[in-house]
Amino acid sequence: MPPGPKKITVMNKLKFAIGTIAAAFTAALLTAPVFAQESSPNPAVAASPVAGQPNEAEMMKQMMELAKLNENHKLLTDSLGTWNYTVKMWMNGDPSSKPEESKGTATRKAIMDGRFVVMEVAGRMELPGADGKMKSMTFKGTGWKATTT
Repeated sequence: MPPGPKKITVMNKLKFAIGTIAAAFTAALLTAPVFAQESSPNPAVAASPVAGQPNEAEMMKQMMELAKLNENHKLLTDSLGTWNYTVKMWMNGDPSSKPEESKGTATRKAIMDGRFVVMEVAGRMELPGADGKMKSMTFKGTGWKATTT
């Protein structure tokens, strides 16, 4: 009897996702030195202004102007507070089946005078354990949000 198609399980999907993330992380670590900026060996060359570029005082003045809070930063305040969430996931790929549900809390706070928002998330979700049986696992995470001018 010829072998049938390989059965895709939740555990196989989880192993594939973790393997993909690990490969991407490894690739990023290996290629980072290639894109690193070389420093100038001569301090006099590094300090000399480039033609067409503003001097240091002009750049500082422009940077301070751009760092001021504006109406875009006010948009971030709409999401501040504590939020309860429910996430529905269809782990078997069948949208007509009953989804797995994960519930938790997200707390969003403004930092750096309202320039950024940091979000702390905590919840529980059902995931397969090493034995393949579903287990309740704790999830914790942090997210950052910013706006540009």
